[in-house]
This record gives sequence, C-alpha cells and structure tokens, in this order.
Amino acid sequence: MEPLQGPVGVALAFVWGALWGSFANVVVVRLPAGGSLLRPGSHCRACGAPIGWSDNIPIWSYLARRGRCRACGGAFSARYLLIELLVAALSALLWWRASLAPSLALAAARFVIEFLFMGTLVVLTFIDLEHMILPDKITLPGIVVFFGLGFLEPGTPAFWHRLIGAALGFGFVWAVAEVFYRLTKREGLGLGDGKLLALVGAFLGWQALPVTLFLAALQGLLVVVPVRALARQRVLGVEVPFGPFLALGALEYLFLAPMFLSLFPW
Repeated sequence: MEPLQGPVGVALAFVWGALWGSFANVVVVRLPAGGSLLRPGSHCRACGAPIGWSDNIPIWSYLARRGRCRACGGAFSARYLLIELLVAALSALLWWRASLAPSLALAAARFVIEFLFMGTLVVLTFIDLEHMILPDKITLPGIVVFFGLGFLEPGTPAFWHRLIGAALGFGFVWAVAEVFYRLTKREGLGLGDGKLLALVGAFLGWQALPVTLFLAALQGLLVVVPVRALARQRVLGVEVPFGPFLALGALEYLFLAPMFLSLFPW
C-alpha cells in the first residue's frame, strides 16, 4: 500500500478540505452579493480590519480566538467553522474511499473530481440556507463541467445515462412546479432545484435521481414538520429550502451508490 493510501493520506485530505472549506466560506458570503472572490482579502465584516495569516488558519484560528475578531472583538458566524469542518471531514471520507482504487493515480483523479462535486454541493447548500437561492452562476456551468468530468472518472455512468440524468433532473422539477402552480396558483419548487438536480444527474447519471429525490423528501420532512410546528407556536419562523436536502441526498448516493444499485438494479 502506498503511504498516501493509508492514514497519512486521510489526514492530508482532511487538511486539504479545511483549506478549501475556508475558500468555500468566501464563495458563500461574496458570490450572492456579487462581490469579488479574491479582493479584498479576508477581513472582519464588523470593523473592516484585515485578518492576518495567523488568525486565518482554518478551524484552528476560529477555535483559538473563540470565534471573535482580534481587532474589535466582534463575533464571527459559527457557519465559518461549520463549513471548514464539514468540507474537511467529507474530504477525508472521499480520499479514504478513493484510495481503494488500484493505483495512486486513479485514486487521485477520482478524489479531485468528487471533491469538486462535493464542494459545489456544500456551497450551494449554505447559499440556499441563507438566501433561498441556488445561483445560476454555479448550477448552469456546473451541469456542463460535471458532465464533462464524468468522462474522466473511471466508474461513472455512461455518457447517455448522464445526459438523460441532466434532462430528467431539470424536467422533473419543472413539471412538478408547473402542475403545482396550475393547481394552487402558488410557487412550489423553484427552478433552481431543477438545475441542481440536473447537475446531479449530469455527473451521477439518471439512476441517482430517484434515490436523491426520495432521500431529500424523507429527510426534508423530518426537518420541515417540526419547523412548521414551532412556527405555528411562534417559536420559530424559518423557511426551509429544498436545495440542501437534494444536495444531502446526492452526497449520500455518491458514497453509497453500489448499495443503492444493488437494491434497485435499474
């Protein structure tokens, strides 16, 4: 076994994920506002003070500073820590899974491609949670990019499976939204959800769509029902978008595809 295909590789993948998790935070904050992802550098949003490198070490700096700005003492959102930990943990899992490939080169290729897919879903999840949107700037290029990357990763479904997946992903949500609107005259699922599902289908194939939708709906109900109950009691007044549950279902399928395909041999 290559050293990177053992615990050392998993640890390095965790660090790699934490670093990119920090960048994911930048995208989540700045892209919906139309800001540059590169300039200005990291700074406190309360006082504008630049954040030095020693206070910008993913995960560690947040914990060491207890989530507060060195200059003004203002609190940073816990979302920064959450995203860095989430991307780091998922990165470690992706490498552990990819490292089972017959060669280090194949493992590295699989890891990089699936890491990009995972990172995109995480960014979309947190933007949707905060702004109730799934930006076209991510989803539309993502459909094309991940369809193309599917040619490079061994083991992905055939291109026509992925082409059908992209079409069905968007078409299903569009049809449901159209029927819902005609029956109720109210907006139901947004077309952003359809573009996200098209992105999933373009990479994982149409076979992933029923599982992703089922898992998303099931897990969404487990959250929405108590949230609605609390809202009626005026304890909580939060709208719950569907995009994060689609992303969660897609990630679950990514990790457990062999099991799902054995249960449902389409």
